[in-house]
Amino acid sequence: ESAFPLASIPTEDRRFTYALSVPLSRLLRDEVDIEDLETGADAIEVVVDDIALAVSKTGQAPTLDSEKANDISRVISYIRRSTVIPIIYHVVLPATTLDSSSLETVYMEYLFHGLRLVPEYLTVDLRLGDYEMSHVVALKRKSKIMAHFTCAAINGPTWHDPVWLSHYHRARSQGCDIVRLIKPVTTIKDNFDVDRFKGQVEALDGRHMPLVAYNSGPRGRHSACMNHVLTSVVSEPRLNNGGAPDDLGQPLITAQQATQALYGSFLFDPMKLYVVGAKVDYSLSPAMHNAALQALGIPHDYRPYSTPTLRGLKDLIEDPSFAAVTRGLSVRSIR
Repeated sequence: ESAFPLASIPTEDRRFTYALSVPLSRLLRDEVDIEDLETGADAIEVVVDDIALAVSKTGQAPTLDSEKANDISRVISYIRRSTVIPIIYHVVLPATTLDSSSLETVYMEYLFHGLRLVPEYLTVDLRLGDYEMSHVVALKRKSKIMAHFTCAAINGPTWHDPVWLSHYHRARSQGCDIVRLIKPVTTIKDNFDVDRFKGQVEALDGRHMPLVAYNSGPRGRHSACMNHVLTSVVSEPRLNNGGAPDDLGQPLITAQQATQALYGSFLFDPMKLYVVGAKVDYSLSPAMHNAALQALGIPHDYRPYSTPTLRGLKDLIEDPSFAAVTRGLSVRSIR
């Protein structure tokens, strides 16, 4: 029996999963302990920000030399050694007035290098042409391709605009496996409009791909919390600085905050769990489990329950908030 039973279910097929977004530049500075940060995360999203940083600092597209390629390979291998959860390889293609052909050439070089590392997921910007996208999909091997689009303007198209559905159709026709669409929030209404858009996608005929769709920005956090698939999260909560357009799609919430929001909005209910035995008041199991639940943002209560007879379990089982029981070492003495 596997020690990681959820690993048999694809991450994109599970509900309310989170991808911890970590910039490559931060990983290269050795400022991140992946084992500490992955708490509550279902995937690690390595955000390759080389192109965006170079464009913002020098106004020119960088080149992917052997040193940079080795840095990326080293980071990916470090994450693989440190955790068992999937890796998302995401190269940021900035919105810029630079020559688009030269920028796309560099972007493709980064994508091809990422494909050689065989991450579980690799994002492809939907602003690429059909030929470039089909080329990446043809070389994906075991990686799953996530078609990605982040609107670069706050006053961009609403979720009612047909352009969002066209992005989904195009990703599906290109053979992508997942679609991720992010829109900067304009009004609170956007958080409800995105749900209507998801309903439109569900009603489509043909192959259905997992859809990641939510609003970015402080007022868009509601839709991020309610998104079902691989919501990008950060290790520490922060507020958007409202600055450059390239920052508009950055995640603001942690996995713990997102989980707390699910219970705070009554989507899920706090439950009770027990360790049962004849004498289990001394058990350390509840303290350890409650600490883990708190770290994840789950408000369940795990407590010891001592009873000399099996009849004593009746009240527990009939409680509407009863979730589960684990057996203590002294359970054999129960009659």
